[in-house]
Amino acid sequence: MTLRVSDLALGELERSVLDFLWEVGSAAPGDVHARVGAPRRISVNTVSSALKRLFEKGLLTREK
Repeated sequence: MTLRVSDLALGELERSVLDFLWEVGSAAPGDVHARVGAPRRISVNTVSSALKRLFEKGLLTREK
């Protein structure tokens, strides 16, 4: 069975974050917030939480 992103339980913010990251390749949380979070008037912490959830779902890797 092939897993598709559309099969996963993703919220609107998570999908927008993934769309942005697929477009640019990689980005810091602040950059993701500037593109995805700020226009929605949500905090950097909210975007960081979405990034963490995507990492925990195995959809992102991260660099520290």
